[in-house]
Amino acid sequence: MTIPWTHVEPRTNTTQIDNFSSGEPIIDDWFHQNSAQEHTDKRVITHVCVDYLGQVVGFFSHTAVVCRFDGESNSLRKTYCSRGEVEAPAILLAKMGLAKALQGQKHGRRLCLQALAKISQVAAAAGVRLLVVDALNDALVPFYESVGFRSLNAQPTRLVMKTSNAAKLSSKAKDASNII
Repeated sequence: MTIPWTHVEPRTNTTQIDNFSSGEPIIDDWFHQNSAQEHTDKRVITHVCVDYLGQVVGFFSHTAVVCRFDGESNSLRKTYCSRGEVEAPAILLAKMGLAKALQGQKHGRRLCLQALAKISQVAAAAGVRLLVVDALNDALVPFYESVGFRSLNAQPTRLVMKTSNAAKLSSKAKDASNII
């Protein structure tokens, strides 16, 4: 199965998104009402996945955050934090949406890998070693875990991944199927 988008580009004020729907109201409302302004203001960076007809079929956004590891094991803190710290700078996969018509066909995984590829580049340039995602609900936690994120004990819907792992995953996906 081929990837349903031909390219990924930054969201602009002129990006045509009127026909986009992921079927998830909180995601769609943010994308339609706030994403352009937040991108312009550099609060988040949003990229859109565009198909051969010029239609937006998916998007993802990211921003810088500080991830706290209070209540997590010492080994987990050592993995992600500097010595003795309980927090670490991170890039947050803030929002992600896939057109409803494309769901259930493994394109969500492809979109997530596309996001990881872009975000791991940003993280490497910024010297950040951690990616974070806050699953919209408990049902999405297994999806993110299947991609390679690790759920935090104290906040089960907050998941983390080393940027080095994200880069490896996106590289393998690119090599295996040219999806990114």
